[in-house]
Amino acid sequence: MVVFIRYCELVIEILRDPRRLRPILGGLKQFACGYSPKGESVGGNMSARYCYSVWLRHLVKIRQARFLGAIHSVAELGPGDSIGTGVAALLSGANEYCGLDAISFLRSSANLLDEIAELYSAKTDIPEEFPDLLPKLDTYRFPLEYLQADLTRNLSRARIGRIRSAMANLGVNQGEILIQYQAPWHEASIVRRESVDVVFSQAVMEHVEDIQLTYGALWQWLKPGCIMSHQIDFKSHGLSTEWNGHWTYNDLLFRIAKGRRPYLINREPMSAHLKAVRQQGFEVLDEVLVGGPQSIRRDQLHRRFKDMSNEDMSTSGLFIACLKPVSSRPSALAPAGGKNNATVAGEDVFLRPVATGA
Repeated sequence: MVVFIRYCELVIEILRDPRRLRPILGGLKQFACGYSPKGESVGGNMSARYCYSVWLRHLVKIRQARFLGAIHSVAELGPGDSIGTGVAALLSGANEYCGLDAISFLRSSANLLDEIAELYSAKTDIPEEFPDLLPKLDTYRFPLEYLQADLTRNLSRARIGRIRSAMANLGVNQGEILIQYQAPWHEASIVRRESVDVVFSQAVMEHVEDIQLTYGALWQWLKPGCIMSHQIDFKSHGLSTEWNGHWTYNDLLFRIAKGRRPYLINREPMSAHLKAVRQQGFEVLDEVLVGGPQSIRRDQLHRRFKDMSNEDMSTSGLFIACLKPVSSRPSALAPAGGKNNATVAGEDVFLRPVATGA
């Protein structure tokens, strides 16, 4: 009887919006045939210009958030098809990179190294030809002032050779260069506690199953006084024609659409992410909301989301830069025209109040 009721609920939900039929059939196919990531691509990051653009956008945003600490170690959630963004981080002056993914989509990134190095060598402006790529910047000129050490030193033949060796020998130290890749990862202990200067992700945090646990892991990995940077996409990822139609799905329909995939989207809105990072103890240095059109009515929301704020309903994306304070107490933010004298590994860390804008 229960199964029959569930079946009737499913039919009613599909009839209410027939456009849901395609993702539902896709999920049912996975239940019948299984799921394999083989041959699947998450797109975008096999392009040198894309990887270069993603990393430099995050670098510019965290520097503009007045984090001026040294960046020796970088971790990325969800690198996807390549570790090209990690290579871009190494060529900007970092020495260590760790990519962590739920599933291994990794393909060879060897060709990206020379292409990204050429972009740096030519002091190429940050590419703008990716219309959906966020965060947006005030200027896309080459951010020489934000790069570590000397560009000539970063791009020396010997150093590029060490990066190449590290790409071919993941997890093996090549001089001062170390590249690690973990997929899947399920435990925070996969990364040494307080060993990372910057954690970043690009359209990944909307996919993790438990945002509280994930932000907790990032808290453990970051050194005190260091920073994380995330661009989060709250759109439906193909579950509906409306960008926010996934909030109309009931739980049964959503489980079917997910199929046997280990992740889809977590459907957590903007406010849930801001609440989660603050509960972990992070200070939000910068938040940039991206607005979406009001394409669904409040009475269309599933009851789980009925109390969602208007701001959540209309926010299709969020960039956040968050600091792990040097002490357990909230760090003092720099007054206008001044600076905080917190020091991490001999480097000054400058802070500013939260800024919002497009």
